[in-house]
Amino acid sequence: MGKRKGYPGTGSNSKRQRSHALVEPGMYGVYATCPKFKEVAAAKEMRVILQEAIEKYYPKAEDDCSDAEAEDVNDEITNTVDIEDEIAKEIAEIKKNDDKAKSNRNNKELVMREIPLGVESLTFFKLRKPIIPSVLVSKICHDIKESGRKHGRFVQKITPIDKSCNATDVEFKKLLSATVEQYVSENDDSIFTTYNVNLVKRNFDTISRDEFMEMIQEEMDTRFGKDNAQLRYKGATTLINIYCFKNSIGASCVPQNEYTELSKYNLQQLFIAQAPKESESRVDTKENAIRDVVHPKEEEQQEVQETLNE
Repeated sequence: MGKRKGYPGTGSNSKRQRSHALVEPGMYGVYATCPKFKEVAAAKEMRVILQEAIEKYYPKAEDDCSDAEAEDVNDEITNTVDIEDEIAKEIAEIKKNDDKAKSNRNNKELVMREIPLGVESLTFFKLRKPIIPSVLVSKICHDIKESGRKHGRFVQKITPIDKSCNATDVEFKKLLSATVEQYVSENDDSIFTTYNVNLVKRNFDTISRDEFMEMIQEEMDTRFGKDNAQLRYKGATTLINIYCFKNSIGASCVPQNEYTELSKYNLQQLFIAQAPKESESRVDTKENAIRDVVHPKEEEQQEVQETLNE
């Protein structure tokens, strides 16, 4: 008799499925796109990229998060403490430390954690205070531009999400107002003289693009006065990122000129844009070396001529 065929999804040859999660309202972090079927590899690359940037620009971030998670275990000690109270306090402290250790094991990356989305070509990394996603993404892209070092093969475009909310009109208006308020407080009102919108929708049909644009224009008119903040698709001062995924809407504001100069935060395109400059530099150096060998420099030619004349 032949071997019986196993049921679908059973047996040693079946692939283990990754658990999926949602980007909950209030989460903030970074969306990263990648080629189809490369989500796992891209997530590994993105984890390394973020970890290096966090260690460089937020060296105390993990300690800050640990302090935020830990509760104060120091109780006031009176002058007269009997032995039973002392033992009880020691047991309570041991239990507290044990609970804290378990919590850290369950959440090894307090500062950064991947949220597997279960969709093609997209992953999301949740970040925590004091990290600001838009600032971190800017620094990552600037580092690639300055160093010319390629960080991986699969991570493509990264989009910072500084704030997020439920996918409703009311919640989005609150989100937009808070995002604009934060960006203006870091700059000034003139930063919104002109603006552009980068709207991305994945598995999302709750709010149409036209409705988004109407609510954004309404917020601009309310905050800055009618026609004082104008939508401009080219040459705008500020770019508003709106990223919609299932039940979540995320937002951030970044300088439009930086976004354009840094290849729209596409790490692969950013590296390719820098590669020709290095290639041209190497070619120029090689051509100069060949020219020096084939054609001696003018000073050397002059020395040879003077020697012959003598």
